[in-house]
Amino acid sequence: ERSWSYNKVRHVVSSTDELDSQLEKICWQVKSRGGIVQIATFAGNRSSEMLLKVIRMGHKAVVDGMARDMIRVEIGEERIAQFVAEEKLIIVGEKYKGLSREDADVLVEAQREAIAKGEYGFVVVIAPSATLDQGYSVFYAERTLPDSKNALIIPGYLFPDSTSRQIMELDRGRTIKLNTFVRNKNGRGR
Repeated sequence: ERSWSYNKVRHVVSSTDELDSQLEKICWQVKSRGGIVQIATFAGNRSSEMLLKVIRMGHKAVVDGMARDMIRVEIGEERIAQFVAEEKLIIVGEKYKGLSREDADVLVEAQREAIAKGEYGFVVVIAPSATLDQGYSVFYAERTLPDSKNALIIPGYLFPDSTSRQIMELDRGRTIKLNTFVRNKNGRGR
């Protein structure tokens, strides 16, 4: 028995296939209204699992943060390269490798902004952390959650004091402040 929540209503399904069916349904709904889907995941295992599901469903995936490395380890370099070549997968920052760090940082930040604004069309963004307390999931959530055509999916445990739990329990019309990254002389920090 598996469960999932949508608009604070808890649903129970009998199999992972039914759960996947609900994920697919939500993705198609968001695509039809011109939004993007963000999946805030745990980096290890879950990011790779969600990437494979999204590609199987026929959607283009964007992977960011620690998941960029984890998918290579868990799925394999060759298969990841194939997904990129087939334009089923965008790995944030991948096309800027080889540039100076300063140039790459500016271009990668612009790429993230463009993805979050929907300039890449319908995509499913897969970015750690599932708690929304850190990581690039915070970056995307800050930019996509205010727009009701977008959707946030958290496919994992909601820790009691996590930001993701607070978001799921938030009443309509209320707001929450997310922890954000700020640039410092060493790259990124909080």
